Amino acid sequence: DRAFLILRLLVLFGGFGWIYFAPLSSNNTVQALLVFLFFSFYTAALYVAIFFHQEQIRVFYLVGLIFDLIFIFLLLMLTGGTASSFFIGFYVLVALHSFYYGLSVGLLVSIASSLIYFVSYVDSGFPIHWTDFVLRISFLFMLSILAGLLAGKMKQDRERIGHLNRQLSDSIQNLEKAQKKLIETAKLTALGRMTADVAHEIRNPLVTIGGFARRCNSRMDPNSPEKKYSKIIVDEVERLEKILRDLLMFSKGSARI
Repeated sequence: DRAFLILRLLVLFGGFGWIYFAPLSSNNTVQALLVFLFFSFYTAALYVAIFFHQEQIRVFYLVGLIFDLIFIFLLLMLTGGTASSFFIGFYVLVALHSFYYGLSVGLLVSIASSLIYFVSYVDSGFPIHWTDFVLRISFLFMLSILAGLLAGKMKQDRERIGHLNRQLSDSIQNLEKAQKKLIETAKLTALGRMTADVAHEIRNPLVTIGGFARRCNSRMDPNSPEKKYSKIIVDEVERLEKILRDLLMFSKGSARI
């Protein structure tokens, strides 16, 4: 899009420079100024429309193409018809639009350019041999085909790159999920090991306490209050031992994850 704008500015300033330096008659100079003022007017209108409706920029370019073809035709009529060097403008239009829109639009632009060029060829009195005319037309179509095929290849490459980027993005997301799972697994493993260590450290003194509590409980008078208290100690120790066994089983399962 910037290239289109820069090219139009180059045409505008280059055209006024050509009018200043070219050996034109007074009448032709006025006509050339009018032609380039026409180019300036529709170019300005085109970019004002694009500024307010950027979502339709491709449509506005096609409208601008119609005026560009008229502009080149006027230059041809002003500077000698078919023999004028301004016929190169057709090649520029064909190349740009074939590359921008693709092969089908490029061929349509080539057909339109050929018809306009043929009108100038007839109107200017057949100034060049018909073989030269046919050769110039043939180059128009060759250029549109080459630029259109190149644009199609680039479009396929962009789509392929976009598909690869989407696959890469999916792979990265899967790797991130796998990394999170590995981190969670590592945390569970570390938690299991820590739980096992803590359980072993608690279990050793608890076994000793439980052994002494059972021994004391077996020697006490069944009717004494101390017998009741020692029985509570024995029961609570057994409950703690059961909890430690469950923790050890959990830690072994976590270590295997």
